Amino acid sequence: MRGTSTSRLAGVCLLALATAFPAYADDVSLADLKAATRSLGFLQNPPRGKELLIGIVYLPGVPASRALAQQTADRLRTLPGPNNTLIKPATISIHDLGAHGDDLDALYLLPGATGGGITDLARRKHILVMSSDPACMDQHCCMLMVRDTGRVEIVLDSALAQSAGVSFSSVFAMMVKHR
Repeated sequence: MRGTSTSRLAGVCLLALATAFPAYADDVSLADLKAATRSLGFLQNPPRGKELLIGIVYLPGVPASRALAQQTADRLRTLPGPNNTLIKPATISIHDLGAHGDDLDALYLLPGATGGGITDLARRKHILVMSSDPACMDQHCCMLMVRDTGRVEIVLDSALAQSAGVSFSSVFAMMVKHR
């Protein structure tokens, strides 16, 4: 009986830890990022410069999140941007977003990096916010959820995108799911 109670307690503790500290290793695949950068080509109001500055937003108190942000930035540097645009990723703590809002063209939220005024920043600065994490859609923190699990899934939060002045071509809008 005591062995059963101990194993149940251990199971509950592991579940609580998994919920509080989600696994971050390999949560953003190269395929996810390729699909996301291709989606940028459908923006109606793309950045006018030769560079596309994308902020990779991570949780500052979680070392694995910072490592994933760097890995994501390294992967993004290898990808072409829309219309021969050079992608310049920058890792940004969710707490430091306010200091970087003026020079960003888009935000890429890592798993768990929600809140922190992201939606307000996106609306004020007309910044596209995207992620491969479906939770960002549930929490209304991103406009575009793009992930590749063998099949590309793209979900657009039309209302949030419209409120930030971000629009996509009608062809793109017809091909994706809406929320």
